This record gives sequence, C-alpha cells and structure tokens, in this order.
Amino acid sequence: MESITIRGSHPVMRAILSAAERIASADVGVLIVGEKGTGKELLARHIHAMSPRGAQSFVRVDCQEVADARTGTSQASALAQDLNDSGIEADLVVRARGGTLFLDHVSALEPATQERLLSSLLGESGEKVDVRLLAAREPADAVPACLASPGLALIELPLPALRQRRSDIPVLVTHFLDLYGARHGVGGCVVDTEAMVHLWQYDWPGNVRELESVIERVVVLSHNGRVYTADLPPHIRGNNGKPRTTAAAPVTARAPGLAALR
Repeated sequence: MESITIRGSHPVMRAILSAAERIASADVGVLIVGEKGTGKELLARHIHAMSPRGAQSFVRVDCQEVADARTGTSQASALAQDLNDSGIEADLVVRARGGTLFLDHVSALEPATQERLLSSLLGESGEKVDVRLLAAREPADAVPACLASPGLALIELPLPALRQRRSDIPVLVTHFLDLYGARHGVGGCVVDTEAMVHLWQYDWPGNVRELESVIERVVVLSHNGRVYTADLPPHIRGNNGKPRTTAAAPVTARAPGLAALR
C-alpha cells in the first residue's frame, strides 16, 4: 500500500483527515474542493491509500489537459492525448478497474464528455463499474452535471487555504526544510525567528505549493543552513521589510461540508 502523509494539526485539518479516514473505507465517491495548491491530489491519494483499493491502480486524469487537447491549446500529457483520441469512457475501466480514478480539474470536462463519463461509471446495465471515483475542483468552479447524478454516491470534502490554517505553517516549513535540505546537501537547515514571522503572516495565495517552492529556494540560498529574512523573496518580506498582513476569515472544525461527516 502506498504511504501518503499529509501534514497539519490545525483543528479543521484534523477534522478533514478524520473524515477522510471514515470515507476511505466506505468506497463512495469524493469531490474535494479547494484552491490551487491546497493539496487536493495529495488528499485524494491519501484516501486511496487508506482504502481497500490501496494496493490497486490510482489513475489521475487532468481534465483541463483533456479539454485543452481537444482544442489544441496546449501540450497535453500522453494520458490526456490518449483520452482525447479514444474518449475518456473507453479508457476508464481498462486503466482504473479495481482501483481509483481521480479527475483533477473536473469542471473543465465538456458536457458531451461528462455524459459519456457518467454512462461509463454506471455501466451499460445501470450497475456501477468496479472503479472508485475521486474528483477535485476549485471553489469558484461549477459542479459538473455528471457528478450531480442521483446514480452516484458522492461526498463533498472541503480543503482550506493555507492562510486559513496558519498554525500549520511552521509544521510545513520544518517538513520542507528537511526534505530539500537533504536533497540539496544542506543538513540541519533552520529558519530564523524573524523570517518565520514573515512566513507566518504572508497570505500564501498559492497555498502549500507556493510555500514548498519558497522553502526550496531559500534552502539553496541559505547561509550555512540558516534562513534569514533577507533570504526570503521581496513580496514575502513586504515593503520596507515588513510582512504583508491581510485579515483572513477564520476556519473552524465546523467548516462547510464537514458537519454532515461527523
């Protein structure tokens, strides 16, 4: 079984991970809702790894890539191109049978593809095929019609922005310091107290993904394994060295969508 670790001790993250553990064994579909960079794919992999299907395939489809491949607007991955050529429904059972299908950026699917996808998930006889569906979308994106079908058992699971769980920032910073310190040969890398204050108070519009990128950068530029305020990017240090502070709405363990999972 694949080992997936999600770091976070904020109350809302504890509630989400507790819900994910219960959901994993239920073998129902899950729609993960969160901003870019919050870790939607990581949570999907976590649910898959804890489920009875954990030893089977986890097939990720970037629906935005599939949509772009159809219009020729971007370089699509080989999988996206295959789905564009054969249709997502023809590939679904073959690649994910017995395992999990994860549809990232699911709202990007065009209506015709959604209809074929729903038909494939329910099977020709109306019985659901042996594939677990996990999907992800951003809060501003609409829920695709195929996921709103009464034939699918689907639970929505919200994932908070990093600015809404600031107490997890030091935990994540330590994790990424260890990870990239080992990768780049900078042992025992630590963040100066003043620099940590700036990291804490920055709003992180790119969420955990942005934090990870920043920490890798500062590890490489660190002075003998110690990260100072001057090592941080200017937009995080703020004007005249002052951290950027923008009030963010607090998130509690009773975040929307979690109450029903208790």
